[in-house]
Amino acid sequence: MFFLDAKTIIHAPFINYLAIRESIKNLNLEQIELRESITWLALNFIRAYDQIEKTEFLDLAYDILEELPESNEEQNIRLLINKAQILKRRRRMSPIVYQDLLMALDNCKNDTFSQFGIYLLIDDNVKVKEIF
Repeated sequence: MFFLDAKTIIHAPFINYLAIRESIKNLNLEQIELRESITWLALNFIRAYDQIEKTEFLDLAYDILEELPESNEEQNIRLLINKAQILKRRRRMSPIVYQDLLMALDNCKNDTFSQFGIYLLIDDNVKVKEIF
């Protein structure tokens, strides 16, 4: 399951989305290595969506991320950013999500990577260019 890259996801004729959802629910996602693998799986479904715009890929990516438990502040900010990526692609970014992203921005002053992601999501192109 953890070896599904975007290319495989796109070209595999039969992916059992329900089985993926159910198997993730049965995992101990407190383990950091497992949590990272699950996050990469979700990101690969987002990448696959970006290539062929199959909405099931976004749905599954969001469901996968929803299974991840609360963690440390850094992990929670990355989880918020990844969920917001999906919501933005769906055009469902709510004011609450924007507010959460702005609050996260205050908490990641030493993490340029997270700042860059948040600025992209809130369409602050001036800040994106400053970082890039």
